[in-house]
Amino acid sequence: MTEVREQWHREGTLFEVGTLQDTPWRIAVSSLPDGPMNAAVLAERATALFAPEALLSVGVARSLRDDIAARDVVVATRIYAHQGGREDMHNFRARPRVWEATHRLE
Repeated sequence: MTEVREQWHREGTLFEVGTLQDTPWRIAVSSLPDGPMNAAVLAERATALFAPEALLSVGVARSLRDDIAARDVVVATRIYAHQGGREDMHNFRARPRVWEATHRLE
């Protein structure tokens, strides 16, 4: 990044904002502790502060598949809200909500 400056969200999240080298694209970068709740909070704060055209969440994960090697880039085509569901007297019935990637992203 070039022309880097700090920008704080009112709740205390620090973003580094700059221009992606050799492009006209402005980007904002931040980091956070592991966990889906932290990722959700950071995504909400970035969206509220910058109203971005695209929002990328980047992390490191282990693969359950043999055909994905270390350093491969994997892009999600859907996101599951795995905590969704309904509980009755006998058990919890999962009802994960799914958000599909846009055609433009795919």
